[in-house]
Amino acid sequence: MSTAAFTSSSFYVVLPSNTPVDGNRTNSFRVHLPRKLQFNAQWSVGLAVLVYPHSWPSLGTSEPQFVRVEWQTGEQVRIPVPAANIRNPAQLLDSLHHALGEGSEQLANQLGTIHSEYKRFVKAAEQRAAKEADRQRATEEAAERERQNRTGPSNVTVPSPPTTTMTPISGAQTPHTTTPAGPSGAPHATQRHQELYKQLFATMLEESLAQALTERDRAMLNAHLPVGLELWTHSYRRARMACQFNFDEHMQRFRLKLDKRRIRLVELSAQLAYILGFGTSTLSDPVNVSAYPPDMKGGVSTFYVYAPGLIEPLIIGDVVAPVLRVVNIRGTPDEIVEECYNRCPIPEADGEGDFGYSDRDTDPVRCIDAIPVWNLRCALTRERYLGCFPADQIPAPHSSHPYCMVLNTDTALEPGTHWVAVYVTSSTTVDYFDSFADWPSTSEGIRSFLHRFAHVNRSPTSVQSDRSSACGKHVIYFLYRRCQGWTLAQIVGHLTNCKTPPDRLVAAFTRQFIFNDADAAETT
Repeated sequence: MSTAAFTSSSFYVVLPSNTPVDGNRTNSFRVHLPRKLQFNAQWSVGLAVLVYPHSWPSLGTSEPQFVRVEWQTGEQVRIPVPAANIRNPAQLLDSLHHALGEGSEQLANQLGTIHSEYKRFVKAAEQRAAKEADRQRATEEAAERERQNRTGPSNVTVPSPPTTTMTPISGAQTPHTTTPAGPSGAPHATQRHQELYKQLFATMLEESLAQALTERDRAMLNAHLPVGLELWTHSYRRARMACQFNFDEHMQRFRLKLDKRRIRLVELSAQLAYILGFGTSTLSDPVNVSAYPPDMKGGVSTFYVYAPGLIEPLIIGDVVAPVLRVVNIRGTPDEIVEECYNRCPIPEADGEGDFGYSDRDTDPVRCIDAIPVWNLRCALTRERYLGCFPADQIPAPHSSHPYCMVLNTDTALEPGTHWVAVYVTSSTTVDYFDSFADWPSTSEGIRSFLHRFAHVNRSPTSVQSDRSSACGKHVIYFLYRRCQGWTLAQIVGHLTNCKTPPDRLVAAFTRQFIFNDADAAETT
């Protein structure tokens, strides 16, 4: 990081984060200067250059993310979603499927163990109950016979006459006598045996489970037995089949389908719900559709540079803090990003390098302020250009098409960070041009405006250098060419394929068509 201070003169201080000071981190560090700086008057301090690694995950930026599944059995599983740099919805979908595929395995294994123990106890209880039922039935029969021998039968039953059958043995007939059934015949004995067995089995099984299983395991067993332990074990192992995430490419929306026979509700962590586009973190409907398109940046679009003890604190929202600059995050994960702020007193490079443009060229505000004058002279844009608006004052869509306008990503109360352009071709289609190709837009107001259109054509490639502030000139160039009849793809293709660097090309264009610099016509 470099800071610049100036009144009648200026100097630069380079503050590297890897100085050997205990506790230094990339995002919070201290630097011991070689000598003390003594300020004898009021100085202005500004951030000139900032170099930072794009090293934080877009998912799980500051805290762990999770999906909590509440099953119809009352079981709850908190499935962690690993932190990662998610570049597109397909990667996020794969991460969710992988997490759901493994997240309930522990619960499935626990229920499988209980199931195995339960089957073992059932088998043992069956054997013990059968033996005890035989013993008790034999005891009852012996007691009944003894009672009858003492008192005699209470009811006189005339026995049936003996049945004689002739069995030929060596040509002779020998009689065989069969004993008739008494008052306690075989059907009655079998029924009594079954009654004893059922009573003993239930009691013995309950005693075995109470002795061997914990209260938690017994509660799980009772909750899962009505449907079946094997079925629930299979459901837990295939959680992603009962809790299905998918992404609609056409609508740019995530969808979550729940099997309500198995799952009661799903709760998402706050950042995960935001990235997926859901307006609430608790989802319980059979089909849940996200309210907004996904934000692969994870909601992290800016960070603050603090200089405590060096500058006067500023009012930032509802706090007061020594904020040196609010940085709009750019670049891709694992990239080293360098931000150069041309409004700070940076010496110009020799020739026409990255800092070779004059102040007139690098001031996007002046370019935007000049649009009305240019628009009056330009017949192509005169009937279509509505004006320049901050993000919180974008007019509602018009009924007449086409029309275009310039938007700033900041609100009316903010200083203005970045200019973009929209060209509305119909009530359902809009072209969105961002010279940095940031998508989705970091501005909530711009995102809300674009959500009103079914089809949003956007610039897929960055055409502006991270070191320049030529966004104002880029939007002017885009609107002019678009009103000429060029498509968005043709404009971006021309800027990227032209031998002249895009920033220099649009700068020459604005000098020619706005500032009447005839020498710039040859470049465009």
